[in-house]
Amino acid sequence: MKPITFCQGGTETDSAIVVDEAQNLTPQEVKMLITRCGHRSKIMLTGDPYQALSSSRLDPISNGLTHTTEAMKGQELFGHITMIKSERSDVAELAAKLL
Repeated sequence: MKPITFCQGGTETDSAIVVDEAQNLTPQEVKMLITRCGHRSKIMLTGDPYQALSSSRLDPISNGLTHTTEAMKGQELFGHITMIKSERSDVAELAAKLL
C-alpha cells in the first residue's frame, strides 16, 4: 500500500495496482497513477462516481474515475464494468439515489 503522494515519479513493474475511491481523485491524479504502470502491470480503478463529494471541484462527471472511463472507452487495453446494485444497505442505496 502506498499513499498517492508517494507514487509520483516511480514506475511499478510486475504489479497489480488497485486504486480505491478513484471518484475522489482529479483526472490529473488518475493520469499520474496510470502513467506509473510499467511492464506487466495492471491497474484497477474502483469507486462510485455519484459519491464524488470530497471537494467542490469534483462531481459525478468531472471526477477522475468518470473522466478516465470516458477517455479510455474503445481502447484495446481497457475494460469497464458498471455495477447496478448497491452492496450496502437499502438505506444507503436510497440516500445515494435521492440526496
